Amino acid sequence: MKSDPFKTKIQSKTSFFLMLWIIFSCCDKVKEPSGEVPDIPVVGIDYSSMTIKEKLDTKKDLMLSYTINQVEEEIITRCYFVLLKGQKNGNWLNVELEDLISHALQESKGELVAMNKEKIKGKEIWNFRSHPANDLSGLISWSVFQAVTANYLEIGRTFHTGIDTLYAENVTKYQATVWNFSTKMKEAEGEEGARLKFTHMINRLEHILWDNPDIHVRVICELIQKHYDSLGIRSPNAIREYFWLMIQKNLNPSHWLNPVRFHDDIPPSSSNGYVDNNAHKRGDYGKQVVLGNSYNDRGMIFWYAASQDKERIERMIQMWKSDPAHLKDDDYKTLKRKGYLRYMNTHSKLYNTVLAYLPDNWCPLIKNIETGLQTPCNFVLYLENLEKMETHASISHSENGVNSIQWRRTRRAEGSLCIWGMPANYSNGRKWY
Repeated sequence: MKSDPFKTKIQSKTSFFLMLWIIFSCCDKVKEPSGEVPDIPVVGIDYSSMTIKEKLDTKKDLMLSYTINQVEEEIITRCYFVLLKGQKNGNWLNVELEDLISHALQESKGELVAMNKEKIKGKEIWNFRSHPANDLSGLISWSVFQAVTANYLEIGRTFHTGIDTLYAENVTKYQATVWNFSTKMKEAEGEEGARLKFTHMINRLEHILWDNPDIHVRVICELIQKHYDSLGIRSPNAIREYFWLMIQKNLNPSHWLNPVRFHDDIPPSSSNGYVDNNAHKRGDYGKQVVLGNSYNDRGMIFWYAASQDKERIERMIQMWKSDPAHLKDDDYKTLKRKGYLRYMNTHSKLYNTVLAYLPDNWCPLIKNIETGLQTPCNFVLYLENLEKMETHASISHSENGVNSIQWRRTRRAEGSLCIWGMPANYSNGRKWY
């Protein structure tokens, strides 16, 4: 049976205006101003026009005002001098002071607090290591950054001839890698012989690091830069790889604040098909480093807000957009509701600054009237001057019948309001500017 052209035309117009009404209705649900959101835009410092020294000088001074003890001051100060020298020589150009203090607090916050109570100062702050049983792979972790022995042998040998000698005597000699040399050593020397040799090596490495605490910072700068080069600068997986990306895959985003370690963890390996036995409940190490957790109230985004590095915060948020655990302001509000953001007792304004950077998680469903299909719609909101607007709207259809709805009101000279939406699974739509 042929359709009535007039009836079809009426239905088409009705669908259009109904869709447009949905958009206007959704606009009423955009975040309203509250006590948590600053009334003025966040203004950052333009670090791009500075020299390396000017940049690091500015960041160091700003960050020191947000430390809570002398131990943190020592970490930032030593990292400053090491990073300055390295970047002047063209090394670690994507690593920032904010990254280093964030990882130090994530890995060793409890130890830092204890050291401050015991009035430990200077290079003594760097002279501690974990028991092998505390590491997922049974390796010894060193200093505030908790990098493992393998990292020091592989990376540190380029910084000190003594470590290079240890590499030759314990890795090269047994035709091993830095990750399996202890096993190869046992095969060649026997259990007791390998134990004595390994203990001797660790003692020699500890002596070298005690005399040269800068090596701790150099090793971790090299490690972070390596992750940034391969996985993206401050990307989710680059930050997760600091812990171990193998057990940071297929995580449930709603469990991001859960512990990242469990007593029954089994390291993924070829024998178990590289399966993480606790992936279903494991917390997101990367997201906790960036936002914070019950253990550490000042994550990476806190320190970048403290240094007013608006450009790098925006880039970092962009890197996380495509990840299931993308950064949202509601995540940060959750940390506040749980009482984790203890810094607010003295720096409450910085909380508002961080919130201003983080996108909201509002994602309405747009319903296709013809098919009944509902798809999430991503909206971007720009608010400047709302007077004397012109309004334009369009609706289009893809081959699979999913509607793309776009609406804009503009005043070309003095400002604009631009709200646009497009179903996530419709790739042929246009963004309106």
